[in-house]
Amino acid sequence: MSDNGKEKVTLTIDGREVTVDKGTNVLEAAKSVGIEIPYFCWHPKLDSVGACRMCLVAIEKIPKPAVACATAVMPDIAISSTSENVCSTPCLNNDCWLIMNTWILFLLLLFMIFTPIMAMIYQARL
Repeated sequence: MSDNGKEKVTLTIDGREVTVDKGTNVLEAAKSVGIEIPYFCWHPKLDSVGACRMCLVAIEKIPKPAVACATAVMPDIAISSTSENVCSTPCLNNDCWLIMNTWILFLLLLFMIFTPIMAMIYQARL
């Protein structure tokens, strides 16, 4: 127990030992020690769904990559956010960066297509 009454959990992220409140997600735990994990759909005031799959991390004892924004920290685990470790998991066959980059380009393309259309729609209503 800590001074704020919450139970603490200690884990390792990219070789750094981290102690955070129980229930904290991996993304927030990494941010607390200055480790940047890219994300697109996460917001601290909303429920995490991990829809964009940008924040994939490799977690010891879990065979497939997990989304950092929707995975709660567990005591005494090792997490890797580096591309080499995440992409070397067997289920992705080293294609995860291609998948993530393609997804980002797709989202940017949708933004570029729909922004002018939406601007024209809203201007017509004024």
